[in-house]
Amino acid sequence: MRADFLGNALSYRPLADVLQKGDIKLGPMNSEELTEVIKKPAQKLGVNFEGGLVERILEDVDKEPGNLPLLEFALTELWKQRKSKKLTHKAYEEIGQVSGALTRYADDKFSKLKPEEQEQVHRIFVQLVHPGAGTEDTRRVATKAELSQTNWNLVKKLADARLVVTSRTVVSSETENNSGQEIVEVVHEALIRNWGQLKEWMENDREFRAWQERMRGAMRQWQEMKQDKGQLLRGVALLQAQEQLKDRRDELSEGEQEFIRKSQKYKQRKRQRMLAGMVAFSVIISLLAVWSEIQRRKAVISEQKAEMRALNTRLVLGEESLDIQLEVLKLEQRANKTIPEIHQATNLLQRTVYWPGEKEINSLEGHLNSVYGVAFSPKGDLIASASRDNTVKLWKPDGTLLRTLEGHKNTVWGVAFSPKGDLIASASRDNTVKLWKPDGTLLKTFEGHDSSVYGVAFSPKGDLIASASGDNTVKLWKPDGTLLKTFEGHENTVWGVAFNPKGDLIASASRDKTVKLWKPDGTLLKTLGSHENTVWGVAFNPKGDLIASASGDYMVKLWKADGTLLKTLGSHENTVWGVAFNPKGDLIASASRDKTVKLWKPDGTLVCTLTRLVSRSHRMTFSCHGAWHSIPKEI
Repeated sequence: MRADFLGNALSYRPLADVLQKGDIKLGPMNSEELTEVIKKPAQKLGVNFEGGLVERILEDVDKEPGNLPLLEFALTELWKQRKSKKLTHKAYEEIGQVSGALTRYADDKFSKLKPEEQEQVHRIFVQLVHPGAGTEDTRRVATKAELSQTNWNLVKKLADARLVVTSRTVVSSETENNSGQEIVEVVHEALIRNWGQLKEWMENDREFRAWQERMRGAMRQWQEMKQDKGQLLRGVALLQAQEQLKDRRDELSEGEQEFIRKSQKYKQRKRQRMLAGMVAFSVIISLLAVWSEIQRRKAVISEQKAEMRALNTRLVLGEESLDIQLEVLKLEQRANKTIPEIHQATNLLQRTVYWPGEKEINSLEGHLNSVYGVAFSPKGDLIASASRDNTVKLWKPDGTLLRTLEGHKNTVWGVAFSPKGDLIASASRDNTVKLWKPDGTLLKTFEGHDSSVYGVAFSPKGDLIASASGDNTVKLWKPDGTLLKTFEGHENTVWGVAFNPKGDLIASASRDKTVKLWKPDGTLLKTLGSHENTVWGVAFNPKGDLIASASGDYMVKLWKADGTLLKTLGSHENTVWGVAFNPKGDLIASASRDKTVKLWKPDGTLVCTLTRLVSRSHRMTFSCHGAWHSIPKEI
């Protein structure tokens, strides 16, 4: 009996008693024994192997750790391909041989599922993998409670397809009337190591799964301590949990959600008690401080009021100059936040620059899931957004939804307008780029990538389209769908791509920690390799003589177009997802997982930090006028 089926046998008491008395450990089989295992069952049914096939299978088995389950599966699939009482080399190759039979079988079963079932399979399988910390990912046993009843119905279907194994936990004799807890695990760790779809899911969800395992450890300790309030989440751990509860509620079990909610309630009760004790003291101190501060500031208030009223009036009248907005911030700092007019103008600035609900920048709400990319049309009269709900949406800047572009079969990661604004390109997890008219007409689907397409860009003339993919390549296309070139050189996923203003230089940003510069004919000119983590985004300034790159090492780096590193801008406290120049080229904006957008001068001076963002900032873009910038949110 295989060890991974022992739990099933022990759950049946009469069989468990027999096994306890007759436990014998079996070592690995030698070549002669393996040969008999392969040949004899077929020979008994009059089926023979083509010459050399048995030896070939033996050689493949020797290369695979934990080979017997893989051999069993490969022989089962090979048996299904038999013809005229013979098992052939051709059939063996068609099933993917010993190493690939299981993953090929998994791809086939997955492709036959409905889109909504495929998304369920995604959520199920990432729960069956324990993310390694500097080591390989390993198999994890998940419970029915962790997956929900809806997902469990599909688990049974996956078990019938031999992709997972279900069983019940073994119970002791004192509780033998209890049938135990239903559990599930992957059929073999080869799926974790070799199935490309599962590896991609884990790569995208690794951060979430690592957090989830840490949170589950804290929850187990809380349960073991009889739900001691001192073991509830607090501080940074609670903030992270609240964010995950908001963003990925469907991927958390009822027990996990309840643990987070109880932690929130306990924090609120503690805060209320603390505030109650501080109110009286704070009122007295505040009155004294106000009196002292009023006396000190009388000499400067008149001048600052006049200057602020002038700036406030210009903002209200609709002037969108970023210089005016920055003057308001600087004046607020000089005034030390004591003049009401300065508060009013600062609030107006925050709404104008990045806060929802005002006429110049709006929160565009309508997607059913996270938004990963956004782009302005060349005239600034349209905004396109790319979402995990598999759609692109077109908006007016006032927030009016014009239309929804539907056609992708999976997450849309990026979107771009052509220079004339008459075309829209979208990049998707379904391995394609799609080309649309702004009226919603689908013109063309570009197929050629072997993995998700994460980024897309038009050349300045609009005659070329570049796409960046998880297959480690950049591809160059004509708008009619003709594939011109494939740029190979990156050693890992390519997240972003950009053209310089002349169109004679292409920059690509990759998980291999580099930016590469290419000619449009595919010639690799330079590799910029100073980052210490994934490079998520890259952008040229309007003159084309500067390049900015955004990285998981919390840094923005500024380069000359010849590859010379000029500056490292290092003020963020987490991954920098995206970077953009304003149309004048005198400001650089960087968007970070630390929920801030920072504005820099090209000499490295930090101008200001916008800190009231309500979600993690991913990629960002300026409008053609430079007064607006847009930040995608995870909904």
